[in-house]
Amino acid sequence: MSTTNLNIIDLFCGCGGFSLGFERAGFNILLGIDIWKDALLTFSHNHKHSRTLQADLSTLDPKDTLRLLDNKRIDVIIGGPPCQGFSVAGKRIVDDNRNKLYKRFVEFVDHFKPKAFVLENVPNILSIGNGIIRDSIVSDFSAIGYQVEYKIMTASDYGVPQNRRRAIFVGFRNGHKFSFPLPYETPKITAKDALSDLPECGVTDGDEYPKECDSEYQKLMRENSTGIFNHPQSENHRHNLKGSGWRKLQRSSTGITVYTQSTHCLDTSEQREAEFHNRHRTPPSFPLLIQPHSDSP
Repeated sequence: MSTTNLNIIDLFCGCGGFSLGFERAGFNILLGIDIWKDALLTFSHNHKHSRTLQADLSTLDPKDTLRLLDNKRIDVIIGGPPCQGFSVAGKRIVDDNRNKLYKRFVEFVDHFKPKAFVLENVPNILSIGNGIIRDSIVSDFSAIGYQVEYKIMTASDYGVPQNRRRAIFVGFRNGHKFSFPLPYETPKITAKDALSDLPECGVTDGDEYPKECDSEYQKLMRENSTGIFNHPQSENHRHNLKGSGWRKLQRSSTGITVYTQSTHCLDTSEQREAEFHNRHRTPPSFPLLIQPHSDSP
């Protein structure tokens, strides 16, 4: 599918990270819909030519969005319905009312009849209730004319320095079968590749980077950047200065040590290398909140 002049609606859009990827791939993001006002402010900042609608998608009629679309056709609908009812934690009840929000996604697709849709959610959506939710999603979209494919994908397989796994559903009208891209054959981007150019201490928004880029990934992230932002000193920040206010809570059987507070930052190259020793090998999963040991898997 050529992305030229293809229009998108982003449901449950949040801050707009999902649609930002589509925008960079050449799609036009016409509208982002979410109930969270603050998230929509960030969405608007990231998508300056897109419109937003603050609304409860559990009750919103698709027809109520037409006034914001300027009679433009909708080619793709994307989104990630809230996943509290699908996740590992909690009761995992298949008929949880929150799970029904994906039905609203189906109703929007049925109304606009786009060429394709992309729905993302937690990996467990494929297995909960012996696959009843997965099968329901496939059945619902098949009933309105879409060929549905699904797969669990890991972000670090595609150039992102994070081991984030998500279930992705892709549907095409008229029987077209989608083929998921193969993982990159290049080495994975490590936490060091991503973070080694950042200062250990907090900085004022707009401050310059303290050093030149250490990796091609950092060069990419600095494109159009005017400085460092959103990098304050955090009370959850890990450091190696014993007796300086940090509290080690536990070391679990998985080789993870959890820290809760810090008022100091590292100040030597040796300490800095110890702080990020594991990022030579693996992409980060839970930055700032945990510190993997050298013998962790």
